[in-house]
Amino acid sequence: MTVLVVSGTRPDKIGVGEIFLSNMCSGIDVKRIFVSDVDKNIAISDANCVDSFFYKNISWPILSDINIYFFYKTKAAEYAREILTEIRKDKYKEVVFILSSPAIILILSEIIKINGRFKFRVLVWDVLEYICSNLRVSRFTSNMLGKAYKKIINSSLSLGVVSEGMYRNYFALNKFDIEPNKVFILRNAIDSQEKYSKNLPMLTDSKAKKFRIVFAGSLYCRAEWDALVTALQSVDFIVSNKKVELVFIGTPGRLTKFPEFGVINLGYLTQSQTLNVIKDCDAGYMPYWFSLKKELVVKTSFPGKVTSYLSMNLPIFYHGPESADVCGFVLKYNCGVTCTSLEQNRILHCIEKLMKGAKNIDLEEASSLFKQKTVSTQFKKFVNLDD
Repeated sequence: MTVLVVSGTRPDKIGVGEIFLSNMCSGIDVKRIFVSDVDKNIAISDANCVDSFFYKNISWPILSDINIYFFYKTKAAEYAREILTEIRKDKYKEVVFILSSPAIILILSEIIKINGRFKFRVLVWDVLEYICSNLRVSRFTSNMLGKAYKKIINSSLSLGVVSEGMYRNYFALNKFDIEPNKVFILRNAIDSQEKYSKNLPMLTDSKAKKFRIVFAGSLYCRAEWDALVTALQSVDFIVSNKKVELVFIGTPGRLTKFPEFGVINLGYLTQSQTLNVIKDCDAGYMPYWFSLKKELVVKTSFPGKVTSYLSMNLPIFYHGPESADVCGFVLKYNCGVTCTSLEQNRILHCIEKLMKGAKNIDLEEASSLFKQKTVSTQFKKFVNLDD
């Protein structure tokens, strides 16, 4: 029973997407088709890859529109026919498309035009508006993709989403024709803490001397981070008579605030290195935009960094609006502290709560939702392979 997965990830770069798929598809016979900027020879060297099609995202205004329109006119139908040929040849049990790029949306739209009875399932990591915003496409291109996107969702056998909020605040709210019993929550799975427990720590100072708050990932929410740093600077990074240290892992923004002391900037680390650092910290920082311009993203996404923090038994320090799905998750499972303000006193109060051990913080139930077995079992239900 083989499942074919069409994604925009790269097999030669083990990023969040590839880790997500590896964990989710554990124990399942999966073949892959890549639609990305990976070299075809590199892609097909992957044991599970059956084909690869080139597409490179461009995020410059106007150029992005030209790139998408050119792909639509010259490549989408061709790639659609080739994928259909592969599917007919091997007769896959199920076919899953991850709608992570305009190219995959356009290819699948062409497949539906060629074969109106084509059966498939779709997985959504980010809603279409967020993808279009990142690529800076025009309203014309966004509308063109939107029409194809809606038809795809409405025609799918099942829909995989990363959070309850994504379905509730986007697909249900916008009246997509997909029944609730065909919607499955598919979050990233976590690696076992035991895998990293024997590694030498990268942070050498004793945790007893400091309270470490770690951020891991790309920092998009600069205003929230800056507010955190400013609040800690106002008390010389000392809260409840204990030194507080911020640990930054990943890609900062161009103007990210890094003071001379109080913040350790480790830059980019591999997944295993990141988890190794995280396990030597005390809380995981999860900022989200307070700006109303980002309201849709806040209400519909579920960042992988939450999974990383919980995998290393770190309580979540959520910093963002109350409307976010992540905020609701932290409150529902009592797995951290939520700070829904940019005010210094409120931020410091939340840090103090974390340091003292907020009442009812319990990581066990929240962590269990991200166990590899739990997530792969849910994926089997999603693709109708449930035993």
